[in-house]
Amino acid sequence: MALTFTFDELTFTPHPSGEGGFEADVYFDNNWGVKVVCGIASYTLNETEVFSTAGEYSKFEYWIHAPIDFIAPGQDSYVGPVTKTELVEAITELKNRPFVQGWSPGGMGETE
Repeated sequence: MALTFTFDELTFTPHPSGEGGFEADVYFDNNWGVKVVCGIASYTLNETEVFSTAGEYSKFEYWIHAPIDFIAPGQDSYVGPVTKTELVEAITELKNRPFVQGWSPGGMGETE
């Protein structure tokens, strides 16, 4: 049975880049995770309108917390822009991947 994921499961907090930027991190039991960013904090978007909540944005970008082959989040490692629907599909796919032994979230990318 496939696991599901909804946009409402993301807990967005203000991004340190400033007003209108938001970020959310989510980790799954399979050792995969994702960081979602929207607003002025984005690399792949050229947002000109500033909203007060992440849900008001229509485009997002994400970075995959891979349990192996760690690649630090940066301009070249984000995927986007994507719509809410595309974002939820990508996160659902990550949530349904098989468990992979690897680095722990918050680690430096070294395997255990």
